[in-house]
Amino acid sequence: MEIRLLRLFPTDMYKVTVHVPEDFGDAVRQIVGGTPTGFVSTGMDGEPSEEHIEFICHKDNLTGVVEQIKNINPYEEISVDIYKIESMHD
Repeated sequence: MEIRLLRLFPTDMYKVTVHVPEDFGDAVRQIVGGTPTGFVSTGMDGEPSEEHIEFICHKDNLTGVVEQIKNINPYEEISVDIYKIESMHD
């Protein structure tokens, strides 16, 4: 029996994780929703006043989306993690 991994995303996609105050979660989702990013997943961090938002973003939109998030985020230094999505197939 052969097991093959399927490509779920094009290789020019990135997973972005950002932490924002709970009051700014809707603004981030609006920025992300205005671009062809894929999906948004949200969850609460350890602090009840902070929201954790993850989304998939095409490389052509990545810089603009992250800059918009930085512009609306009230933190002096924001937490943004960006991971390139690699395909694992033959």
